[in-house]
Amino acid sequence: MRHYINSILTILFSSLFFDLVAQDDIYSYAKKELISTYDNNLDSLFKSNRFYSVGELYGGKENNINVKTSLILYFYQYKNQRNFFLNNSYSRTLLYNWYLKNGSQELRDFLSYYTGNHEMELLEVVKTINDTLPEGEKIQFIGVDFEPVQVYPLVFKYLQLVTFLNEDVRNNPPEEISEVIKGIIDYDNNDLKYRISLIDSFIDNFHPNYKAYKSVYPNDFESLEHLANNLKASRSIRENRFFRRNCHRFNKEREKIIYKNINYFLGRASMETILYFTYSKRNSLSGFLYPNKLKGTETAVSMLYNHPESPVRGKVIAANLFYYDTFMLRNRSRYYLGRDNYRMIGKGSDSCSLCIIDINNKNSPLRKKSEYKFQYIIVVRPE
Repeated sequence: MRHYINSILTILFSSLFFDLVAQDDIYSYAKKELISTYDNNLDSLFKSNRFYSVGELYGGKENNINVKTSLILYFYQYKNQRNFFLNNSYSRTLLYNWYLKNGSQELRDFLSYYTGNHEMELLEVVKTINDTLPEGEKIQFIGVDFEPVQVYPLVFKYLQLVTFLNEDVRNNPPEEISEVIKGIIDYDNNDLKYRISLIDSFIDNFHPNYKAYKSVYPNDFESLEHLANNLKASRSIRENRFFRRNCHRFNKEREKIIYKNINYFLGRASMETILYFTYSKRNSLSGFLYPNKLKGTETAVSMLYNHPESPVRGKVIAANLFYYDTFMLRNRSRYYLGRDNYRMIGKGSDSCSLCIIDINNKNSPLRKKSEYKFQYIIVVRPE
């Protein structure tokens, strides 16, 4: 197992992180304009922090798979992390983990319908790795986002999977939860109101009858319990018309849910370091990524860094993947960095495939755009 992981690390990191080792021109430039946080084993960035939030500037890039896989393997091998956080609904990652374990083609087809191609590619890479690892050492994903109505089909898919495992549950469920079980088994309807009513029945029925659920789903009860809690918290957003009409209030409530979910899982697992793949707007570089998208709203990542009750307070890194290529230079730079800053970053990273830039260094021209003290850019140059 360790030999396999080392081989993968060597292949992936040789074309990504390790390119920067002997680049003196990068270091000399960094000392003048920026600051590179890279060293041979990344300890300059990783040694004093616990929570690492990595956002994507532009989704759907093929390079994401290489960068994400490299980071997953680095944290797996050197930071002993087995559970990786995703900015997805919890129900979606329950299905991801089911697929990673069972590899069903039917489930893969189902996920492909609801998931982007590049995330499915990442899932396939992780599955290939997992197939070589022993039980208890396999990689899993944890979704920390809320559960919008768009993911309800995924919720039902998971509920059906765990229900169909137990024939007694299907044929003779406890009376107090029998209507909910019947709705789960029979669910095959695209009518939104019907779908919402079944989810509401599950939410309202779960906690008063948790003992019955625990008796029939002993191996999956913890997952079902958190799913029910996440659905309940998400319902408050769905039902509040003011939230739906006011983006600021909606974002505020959503970030609170993400923050609470992250804290919940941090409290249940002894993880020294945590890697979290999110959207760049959550790592919040004002005017750099999605202008005004979360303006005035404290993100979950910021809460983790600042709040007194956060288990990782002051030990958070927020990094955004930034792709430097001619297409972005021609078409996108004016919306984000500005052409001059874009060219400058390209010049400072022109000899490496990937390097890390501290935005808050006193010499950084991007410092004035930064909202947090812990922000970085991971510059990726497509090969």
